[in-house]
Amino acid sequence: MPTPQHLPARVLADALTLAVTPWAAHQERRILREGRPLSAPEHAMAAELGVIRPDRVRILHLDPIPAPVPPWMVRLARRCGLPVFEPTGMTLGHGIFATHQSMDLIRHELHHVAQFERLGGIAPFLRRYLFECLTEGYAAAPLEMEACGLIPLRGTRRLPSPSQRDGPYQPRVHDPGSHTS
Repeated sequence: MPTPQHLPARVLADALTLAVTPWAAHQERRILREGRPLSAPEHAMAAELGVIRPDRVRILHLDPIPAPVPPWMVRLARRCGLPVFEPTGMTLGHGIFATHQSMDLIRHELHHVAQFERLGGIAPFLRRYLFECLTEGYAAAPLEMEACGLIPLRGTRRLPSPSQRDGPYQPRVHDPGSHTS
């Protein structure tokens, strides 16, 4: 049961999960159909990270990675000055979108594959992931920190301080206020 201060986040996470799960399932099917299987080193890494079915994992290289909202919403958010998340990788079940080939990126996304398996699929993963992002913030969300290698697998260790949160994989966030691209 969520605490009273987390109840709005739980309701929002549940609503977002209901809204996004069909899109995520569709994208997973696309990746499984069009993506490539893991290479031998990636397969070994997946097994090391606890992925139960590394043979089922596929990677589809795309840039940009599709968003679960229509493109006009992304443009509107940018025009309004809101930061827009532009991921270099995204995992949906056993499917991984990646903008480029990088073992650090693939390792990060394979952590998420293991989490999907451990939590029971797309909807349970999204529900927990979104709730953690809403209550802890993206960078401090335990599932994200685990995928970045900042806390042990299935770990419950205390969260590191902000200065310790600089893992090898850092997602891109487009901030319209910045002067860099």
